[in-house]
Amino acid sequence: MLAKNLIKYTFLSLAFLLVNQAQAQIEEVNPNIKWKYIRSQDLDFSAGSVYQFEFPAEKGFDYMFNLSHNLNGITAQMYVYDMQYKPVAKISDSTSNIASDLHFNVESNGTFIIVLRITGDKIENQVVPTKLTLIRRETL
Repeated sequence: MLAKNLIKYTFLSLAFLLVNQAQAQIEEVNPNIKWKYIRSQDLDFSAGSVYQFEFPAEKGFDYMFNLSHNLNGITAQMYVYDMQYKPVAKISDSTSNIASDLHFNVESNGTFIIVLRITGDKIENQVVPTKLTLIRRETL
């Protein structure tokens, strides 16, 4: 009986911790316009490298991917697809030497794919450190 209660208590404690961690993932970035932080990742790009991952998105929200870097003369390319590889949004930005932003929203709840690539003559023999951040807000 004691072992059964201990297992039940341990399971409930772990479930409570997981729920609290999941809620802590979304943080407010700018309270005035309601942007909330979803996720970020540090990436090291080299010539010809492509980065891809899946993420969940919900209808009724504006999303923005921000790819931060600090190298002149490169082109940042970002593409968002649904799970059937239907295009949702894209950007090919060669004008910014600090960051590139891709704004989009989705027609239905689901899992989506982001594909990232950086090109340019200046990255032939070097690694470009970047930071990718995803934020969202309710559609205005």
